[in-house]
Order: sequence, then structure tokens, then C-alpha cells
Amino acid sequence: MLYYLVRPLAAIALRVFLRHICLTGLEHVPRDKPVVLAVNHPTAFAEACLLACFLDRPLYFLVRGDIFVRPLYIKLLRALHMLPMYRLKDRGYAFVKANFDTFDACFEALHARQTIMILAEGHTRAEKRLQPLKKGTARLAFGAIDKHPELEDVYIVPVGVNFDYVDRAGADVMVSFGAPMSTRAFYEQYRRNSIEGIEAFTSELARRMRQQIVIVQDRADDALAEHLLVMARAEMPANAPQRLQTEIAIAQHLSALPNEDKAELTQMTQAYFDVLANAHINDRAVFENRKPQWLALLPLVLVLPWAWLGRLFHWPPAILAKHIADTRVRALEFYMPVWLSVALALFLLYYITWAVVAAILWGVWGLLVLMALACLGYAEIRMRAWLQQWILCWRWSQTPAKIQVQLRDMRARIREKFTAVSVGQTPL
Repeated sequence: MLYYLVRPLAAIALRVFLRHICLTGLEHVPRDKPVVLAVNHPTAFAEACLLACFLDRPLYFLVRGDIFVRPLYIKLLRALHMLPMYRLKDRGYAFVKANFDTFDACFEALHARQTIMILAEGHTRAEKRLQPLKKGTARLAFGAIDKHPELEDVYIVPVGVNFDYVDRAGADVMVSFGAPMSTRAFYEQYRRNSIEGIEAFTSELARRMRQQIVIVQDRADDALAEHLLVMARAEMPANAPQRLQTEIAIAQHLSALPNEDKAELTQMTQAYFDVLANAHINDRAVFENRKPQWLALLPLVLVLPWAWLGRLFHWPPAILAKHIADTRVRALEFYMPVWLSVALALFLLYYITWAVVAAILWGVWGLLVLMALACLGYAEIRMRAWLQQWILCWRWSQTPAKIQVQLRDMRARIREKFTAVSVGQTPL
């Protein structure tokens, strides 16, 4: 019951907290079949929230067992469909033995044609790479067939969760579901030699997951990759269906470049973005090369003061949630999930308190005002983003013509250089 109560609230929070959420390939997730979603792990638990909220079925999650520490926590976590997986280094051998119970629960869920999500890398790292996969996904899939030989198959769906930034409100996330992988295709090999079967299964799963993820192979290329991706994002809508494949292609082409070409591109992009920073504009302003539309400000001027009432009303829980994340979280991977979950809890408490006060003091009218403030708060978020982009457009129009020409030329040379040294056709 708790799962179904929290799910819509979390979905609203994600829609408000993130700018765009794009899910592609949902047709690849089989219906009424035993399914395991093998997902990458860029944040502590935001990817689990995304799949739970926006996939059209209930999910069961395999999560780190060391958070199952108190009876109340255990009840709450299990009510949210979370199943513990203990690691030897966290809780010792006595707790690792409890994994057998977790696997049995998973086998029964798969036998009942449920969907299970597993973070296949086994540990979280906020970077555009796929870490070596653990063997848990293979053991889960093969174990289900071992225990229930009548299962026609267990389908493994490779899932890539791609954030443009994992530490910002207003970030974009692209979730891609690949074609399902058959466990039965590897089962005979597994029966003959379990080690070889698990290795072959895991290797194929890793190959399929890489197709769903933006991967920069060399950490030394991270800064250059980010500059190139920013330029690519300026050339398409944030929710463009081809965006993920474009970013994947850019990362692949970058990884294939000779080091001398990477070094030259690094110098070119760093110089370009330094000039942008000095001019207080962004790459999108250069690419679009637009003058500000003054008439477009009229509805904004009329509505924004009311929207600021919504911002002011929501300021206490919002600033407290941000403060807690800033002061309590040190690992980048935990920053967004903690910020989001604390904000959800604080806003829920805040709204319940105000709903009680409003109903007692003003009745139905008080509740209507509360709903209006909620809508105004959301409108302010969207209007603020639009206003920021308008200001950047205005700054571009105020930039001296000489610098405008310089920036357009620098951008064109980067684009030409990257395309020229890439194999095939690179979208940028």
C-alpha cells in the first residue's frame, strides 16, 4: 500500500525537480512475462525512483542491505518493494547468508511474472561510463529457471539512465530501454559450465547496456566531452527523440579520436567557452543568434509578480532541503537523491500543515488558495527558466559585433574540426 501512495507523489516531485524526463524504448519491456531490468547506477537511488514512477507496472528493487538496520526501516523499505542484498564487506558473512532469502523472493516474483530492477554495476559512480557488471543479474536469471524449470524464459532488459548533470535541479534525464535479452539463450551453456555461462551472459548484457548509455571511455576526455555535448544540446530541443543517440554518437566518436586531435579540440573548446564565460552568455545564444523579443516579455511581466508569490510560499521547505543536501552530503552520487527525497518529505509535511490550517481558518476557500499557490510555484519555475534564456538572448544582442563574429567563427571551427577527424558522420 505504501508503494502505491508514495509513487504518485514521487512522480510529481520528479516532474518539478527535473526539467525534462524522456523515456524511449518502453515497447521493449515485455508484458505479462518475468522481466529483470538491468540498470546502470549513476546516482544513489534516483534511477530506481524514475523507473518506479514512470513505468506502467509495479517494480521490485534489489538494494544495498546495509540500509536495513532497524525494524521500522525494514518495514518501510519492504513496503516500498525493496529487497536487501548484503555485501560481505558491509555486514559480514552472517548477513550475506540472508541473500538466499532475497533471491528466493525474487524467484517467486519472477515466477509470478513480476518485474524486478537490479543495479547491474553493483556500486554507484556519477560518471559517463559503465562500470564492470557484477554477476548478480546472471545468477538471478539462471536461478529463477533452476527453481522453476517450467518458466518459458526470463527476459533481461538493458536500461540506460543518462543525466546531463547529477547535481542540479532542472537537469534532464534520458532513460533508454533496449531490446530484451533471453536467459534461455545462455542456459544450456550455464548448465554445462556455470562459470562460462555466467561470464557469457554478463558480457552480452554489458554490450547491450553500453548501447543505451553515453560513455566517455577515458576520464581525461571528460571536460572535452562535456563541451561537445553542450554544443550538441544547443542544436536540438531538450526533449528531442534523437537526443540520446546523438550524445552516444558524439561520445563514441570522441573516444575513437587520436590523442593529438583530442588535444587540439580541447584547446579550441576551452578557449571558446572561456570567451563565452567572459561575455556572460552560453553556447545556445551563439548558435541561435537571436535578438530578444520584447513583446514576449509582456505576458511575463503581467504574470511573474503572481508567480513570485508561489516562489515565496515555497521558499522555506525548498531552502531547507537544499541546505541539508549542501551540508550533509559529500558524495556527488548521493547529492541529487538526498536533495530530492528531503524536499519531498518537507513539502509533504508543509502542505499537510497548511491544508489543515487553511481548512480550519478559511474552509474551502483556503484550500483553493493553497492549490493556487502550488500552481503558481510550478509556473514560477518554468517562467524563471524562460526568463533566464531571454536574458542570455538579450546579453548576446548587447555583445559587441566583433566578439559575436569571433564566437561564431570559433564555434564553426570546432564543429568542422570534430566532424573532419571523426569516422563516419557525427551529429554535432
